[in-house]
Amino acid sequence: LLRLYFRVPKGTFEEADLQARIRLKSVNELDEIQVYNRSDRVRINNKKGPFQEVVFDIHWLKEIDTPEFHQFLDEAANAYLKQVETVQKLDPANLLPWKILGKKWHLTRKGFPSNKRVAWKLETLEKLFDVLDKEFESLTVDWSTKTCAQYRHPKSNEVVAKLQTKRRDGIYLSLYCESGTFALGQVSSLGKDRKITASRGNTEAIQIQLTALTHAKSTGLKKFLREFVETVSANV
Repeated sequence: LLRLYFRVPKGTFEEADLQARIRLKSVNELDEIQVYNRSDRVRINNKKGPFQEVVFDIHWLKEIDTPEFHQFLDEAANAYLKQVETVQKLDPANLLPWKILGKKWHLTRKGFPSNKRVAWKLETLEKLFDVLDKEFESLTVDWSTKTCAQYRHPKSNEVVAKLQTKRRDGIYLSLYCESGTFALGQVSSLGKDRKITASRGNTEAIQIQLTALTHAKSTGLKKFLREFVETVSANV
């Protein structure tokens, strides 16, 4: 299946209406495809922010080479361009790709400072995001910065963790806490390299460099992140 994504302003389309207009049989009803899948092949995801995501799973060209799909394309393009023109009048900075794409920007190979080879694979960052989504569930994540994702405590709004995603030599996770809270020995087995440095005020930053999938999958990392969040939350 070829998965197509269309980003349009929220409220542009209703899922039930679009499914009625562009009828795609369930994969389970297609004898030609030996795949078991109950998911609708036309669906809408309403994301945070001003956009909704329209998703199509396509197998044959004939499924979308129809007047109904062509009409959808026209409506989607017009709605998106209207939104862009409105936002551009208000604040051109909002059109920066990292502000529009959010998390997806950090999972692209764009935005690195030079043309040299990236020393880590994308799957490492994907897995790390999965781990952070779970272990940092109580924190608020901000994807709108060009080179990093920032995690804030919902009560204090303080940045307690930062993940740098656009450095070629590795992915860098920085965790901020009161000085003396953790010892270097507690993180000595995590990632490729790690260090603790002084930060703003009476805080320090625990920095862990990750370059391999095994670093992101580490049970030790998950355990430490869980302990870190509990400790930071207790001190707020």
